[in-house]
Amino acid sequence: MTLLVLDHLVCTLDGTEILHGVNLRVKQGEIVGLVGESGSGKSMTALAIMQLLPERAQLWGQIVFDGRDLTQTSEAEMCAIRGRDIGLIFQEPMTALNPLKTVADQIAETFMLHEGFAYANALDKARAAMDRVGLEDIPATRYPHELSGGQRQRIVIAMAIACHPKLIIADEPTSALDVTTQAQILALLREITRESGAALLLISHDLAVVASMADRIAVMKDGRIVEESATRTFFGAMRDPYARALYEASVHRPVRHTDTRFPTPFFVADDCTRLYRKPRLFRADPLPVRAVDKVSLAIRPGESVGLVGESGSGKSTLARALLGLDPLDAGTITLDGVRLDPTRKQDRLLLRRKVQMVFQDPYSSFDPRRTIGWSIAEALGHLTGPVAESDRMQRVAALLAQVELTPDFAARYPHEMSGGQRQRAAIARALMTDPELIVLDEPVSALDVSIRARILDLLAELQSRRAVAYLFITHDLSLLRAVTDRTLVMQKGKIVEDGATSDLLDRPQHAYTRALIAASPDLPRI
Repeated sequence: MTLLVLDHLVCTLDGTEILHGVNLRVKQGEIVGLVGESGSGKSMTALAIMQLLPERAQLWGQIVFDGRDLTQTSEAEMCAIRGRDIGLIFQEPMTALNPLKTVADQIAETFMLHEGFAYANALDKARAAMDRVGLEDIPATRYPHELSGGQRQRIVIAMAIACHPKLIIADEPTSALDVTTQAQILALLREITRESGAALLLISHDLAVVASMADRIAVMKDGRIVEESATRTFFGAMRDPYARALYEASVHRPVRHTDTRFPTPFFVADDCTRLYRKPRLFRADPLPVRAVDKVSLAIRPGESVGLVGESGSGKSTLARALLGLDPLDAGTITLDGVRLDPTRKQDRLLLRRKVQMVFQDPYSSFDPRRTIGWSIAEALGHLTGPVAESDRMQRVAALLAQVELTPDFAARYPHEMSGGQRQRAAIARALMTDPELIVLDEPVSALDVSIRARILDLLAELQSRRAVAYLFITHDLSLLRAVTDRTLVMQKGKIVEDGATSDLLDRPQHAYTRALIAASPDLPRI
């Protein structure tokens, strides 16, 4: 039985057509994957189904859900449908949840609105819903900021499935999660749809995730469905050039010219330890937590090293300690044979001149009140001494050209650039001091697959020209195989496995490494 039908759906926003005659069908109990890059119209399609489009939007065509045209329903009728018959899982749970209410209160609200439960009974139902999504050990009195990303996503799922809806719409439900948490969330969604018989519309830009979940795949580009077929035949029968390009970008590996005869390591961290003091109830002495526990690593000129692990494993904490942004409680850092003390200003300046970082979210790492040119040039005055204004702007323009941006980008502000352009600017900023090592913390995790491929090509080209070394921090195992020579696996603050990337991924020795590889979705080769 067909549960949802989109028939020639057209949507305009301020007179601009966003959706162009979208046709899509979802059967009862079916999982349909809707794939496309940012701006393709995926989320607008979801908002149109939920009748949550902006006031400036206009809609034509039909959205028939369970025999009823939603475009002809009133707002009061839609309020009864949302949450009860159609559940929506948002991409970013932290912004979807109310920071002033406990998670149980927010789930209970669904039962009170749609089922008429009293508050006490609704709380009992909320507790059961939390247990259903694997949060048995989480107190119902927690607030969203007290939960991890995976736990918050489970709360949003609990809200969406509370009233056993007939259709669940999941909009990028795992894009910010590590591979094991992602696998758990996807398995949970699969189990819920199988047990309840609900249909699932899974929206994602990750073709591998959709391929591992969906019965049928539809590819969206510029507000149109350009390819659609059953998953089992999709990859062998792709006809549309965009669908093929999306696949090629997903499996893309940049061409790297790596010298395997690496000389002596220039950057060495030995037995590095970073402690956090966690306050204890009714105790004056805080409990020390080893976020980084006696970690050692060595990086050679021009080498690409991967650091992989789940969220909370200590990867980013280690990176901050290596850059002198957080103090080490024990251990040493040696750069070019010189032992550094990051607490000394002179050593700290040397470390930051020779080691730079590209953050996961370039938007939050740039000052929104400053132009991109100012942000890129800022390091000159602090780390390399006074530079004339004309020389400063010439160096900014040259760096922008190296990352394939035109000089006029120097006058733009961060909000005036796309995600891929901001990441290129972040790489240009890191190159300003001619570093020997660049630490890249999840540099492409938030980017579309085609932009991701271009950024990886850019990094490979820069490495071949400058012989700069990279430390890639990621939870994406496919990225490791594409761009690194050697990989370190981190769990609970410790390095549990270290070896050549191909050997480590093909013949993992540690159980944790094997679990990461097993949880990582993979695309079929064609």
